[in-house]
Amino acid sequence: MLTSAQYEMWLRSWRELIGDVDRMVSLSEYSPRASKYALMTLDKMIKALPIPEEEKNELRAIWEEYIKNRPVKSEARSYIYQLINLYVDGLITEDVLKKELEEMKKWGFSDNEIMFYEAQASLRKARKLRIPIGG
Repeated sequence: MLTSAQYEMWLRSWRELIGDVDRMVSLSEYSPRASKYALMTLDKMIKALPIPEEEKNELRAIWEEYIKNRPVKSEARSYIYQLINLYVDGLITEDVLKKELEEMKKWGFSDNEIMFYEAQASLRKARKLRIPIGG
């Protein structure tokens, strides 16, 4: 039989080496192997949940997206700001800007975020060209 000391040692090892879900996801930002391990561990946890299979599948998909997108979210924002700068400077068209922003949905950006980036680009372009906005 296992003693409570052994259980405590296992629990402490788990907490220190793996941690909670947030810790696993943080580790996955720095290592593709950690990403795979985090997904594997999360999959085991999701399988253990007493919920319908379609909800489990939805949870898996959400976590996969999160683990894929979290490490690159700041770089993706930087890319968007560079696109806006190119548009403001007249180096890309509005159509190219919108197409590129639509592609950012693959990296976790919502329709609302994209709408605001498009609005920011329009306002910055208007300011640069000194175009009055509104009444």
